[in-house]
Amino acid sequence: MASPPGSGPPERAPEPAQDNPRDHPDAASGQNAAPIEDYAMIGDCHSAALVSRDGSIDWLCWPRFDSPAIFASILDSQRGGTWRIKPSGDVSVERRT
Repeated sequence: MASPPGSGPPERAPEPAQDNPRDHPDAASGQNAAPIEDYAMIGDCHSAALVSRDGSIDWLCWPRFDSPAIFASILDSQRGGTWRIKPSGDVSVERRT
């Protein structure tokens, strides 16, 4: 049997588009890490870092692969640490093909 209009739970408004995957509300375990497919690895044959699409370094063992992590926000966004540099204002991007 259908309920009369207005008697059910309120409808949820659609969520705005998320530009930054780290800000996505459904991040696993309440963490704010980007999905693993949004990371790239950079390194120098002695160490490596995971860099997210927004430019933050979220995993880095330094100065060697077997050293403790100095940035590990990919595992714990509250205590893991991260490094990010970005413009202070709005930017426009133009790509040439």
